[in-house]
Amino acid sequence: MVFDIVHMVMPIVIVIIAFFAMLLKDLRRAALMVAVMSLLLSFEFFLLDALFVALVQIVVGVGLTTYLLLRAVKMTSRLEEV
Repeated sequence: MVFDIVHMVMPIVIVIIAFFAMLLKDLRRAALMVAVMSLLLSFEFFLLDALFVALVQIVVGVGLTTYLLLRAVKMTSRLEEV
């Protein structure tokens, strides 16, 4: 029962977080929202007993992608500074 509710609610929460990540003006916060979305997606894979996929999602989705996004944001200049 609870397992079914989690599987119905989790994709909705993931889509809502992705939508808010698109709407954010601050790119650092948007990158962190993408990290949270990836973490929730890996939790969903874990609940589906896809442990290897969940582990890869944590390493690549949460770790590497977030690092690259934050690094790219740091390398760019803000419009207010130009």
